Amino acid sequence: MDKFTVEEINLMCVFEGQDRTGMIADIKNVIPHIQDSDIVELAGQVLGNWKP
Repeated sequence: MDKFTVEEINLMCVFEGQDRTGMIADIKNVIPHIQDSDIVELAGQVLGNWKP
């Protein structure tokens, strides 16, 4: 896994839940509702850093 930036870690803290899988699902579910393109891009970066 690549290192996360401070911004990515902060976004993950917003969605902190019981486990990694739940957090990933929460981020994916909220992306269509985010109106700030920078945050959408950041969320995509977070999801892209998770290796299966």
